[in-house]
Amino acid sequence: EVDGDVLTILAMLRERLEPRLSQAGIQIEWRVTDLPPLPEIGPEKALQLLRIFQEAITNVLKHAAASRLTFETSLKQGHTGEKGICIECRDNGKGLVNQENGKTFGGRGLVNIKRRAERIGGIAGIENIKQGGVRVWLWIPLN
Repeated sequence: EVDGDVLTILAMLRERLEPRLSQAGIQIEWRVTDLPPLPEIGPEKALQLLRIFQEAITNVLKHAAASRLTFETSLKQGHTGEKGICIECRDNGKGLVNQENGKTFGGRGLVNIKRRAERIGGIAGIENIKQGGVRVWLWIPLN
């Protein structure tokens, strides 16, 4: 039972994915801090949250050729000024664009991530990191 505890949800994610990631030679860094509970995140929304990052990690395993994955949590203000929880997943792989043909990776997966974020009342983004790799983030308002 998660009862709005984002850290418990992330711990479940870690437990599920760590074996696959270490098997693929990807180190995981967890920079996860205490977060206030999100009472409106019940089992259904917790599952959506899990799936967002499962999708992100699946993309890393399939496309990124990364050696490191970093998870980070923080409290951040949204663009409207309200406080929220931010969960971020970054890899050091080759980014969203295939250097050989300039095509952008990520068809349905990226759309699914944004749709799932909306279902839990949050906003998600996926972007290239200048130094290489991809950043997937999810922001959920506290109220």
